[in-house]
Amino acid sequence: NLTAAMIFLDRPSSKMVTGIITDENGLPLIADVVVAEIDTVSGMTLVEPVRSDSLFGRYYRLLHFGTYTMQFSKPGYITQIVDSVVVNANSITTLNVILPVSTAANDSNTPYLKLSNYPNPFNPETTIEFNLDKSTRTELSVYNIKGQLVKTLVNQCLKSGVHRIHWDGKDDFNHLSASGIYFFKLKYGGETTMQKATLLK
Repeated sequence: NLTAAMIFLDRPSSKMVTGIITDENGLPLIADVVVAEIDTVSGMTLVEPVRSDSLFGRYYRLLHFGTYTMQFSKPGYITQIVDSVVVNANSITTLNVILPVSTAANDSNTPYLKLSNYPNPFNPETTIEFNLDKSTRTELSVYNIKGQLVKTLVNQCLKSGVHRIHWDGKDDFNHLSASGIYFFKLKYGGETTMQKATLLK
């Protein structure tokens, strides 16, 4: 937004806030990072929030000197709000955050499927993340908008826990898929869930 752009241009009066976002087991998470004083504007919706990276869960925010409220969130996890984050000229502010799995996710007998590449639309690669509450045979497939099978990503028994599956945008014949809407279909323990994504070249 405009405020964030002005901060970037006024770098002598700004300093970095950075850190790592993980789950309770220390695994990196892709999560939204919102600064209430900048990103929350009455009557406006933040189109593309800042997110931590997929490799280390690290995020970066360049902010003017001052005190801020920061919110860290991800579907399936408990949102963490940190008040009084101080940004000053003396040093970079480091703020590491742990997001616990939400009670609803712990109590659920069904998996969740979250397209975890950002941004979405993607081009051409993406990572699909899902959580299994027990070890069982799992199928994860990609379908086009016509309902035709494009690619089978997983068809085997997986252990319980969080899984991240990479799709390179190619079909079962190793051809790059065309731009359009695709669906990731997860079949697990008699349950089925789907996630829509857009491949935009």
